[in-house]
Amino acid sequence: MTTGPLAFDLTLQRRSKPVRTSQAAAKIKARNANADRGKEAEAAVAKALAAWQKMISQTREVNRLLDTRAAGRVVRSAAADFEFFSGVDIKTH
Repeated sequence: MTTGPLAFDLTLQRRSKPVRTSQAAAKIKARNANADRGKEAEAAVAKALAAWQKMISQTREVNRLLDTRAAGRVVRSAAADFEFFSGVDIKTH
């Protein structure tokens, strides 16, 4: 603490941690369960697209789009998780 015309107190007061009630904990648990509901399907699609990309033609490309949640909500949400392209195979056409 300082004295004089500009006296102010710089001591920090400690606050106790907030205590979660069982109702609040249940809401958080339910919200977290909903957040990961598509992870299994997303992994299956990624596996299928990787296999599709390696099949026969070398003109196929698969890209994983940026995830809004993983980017900290800085980027806009996308309509899909993946994008894929199939060009014309020069050898066969």
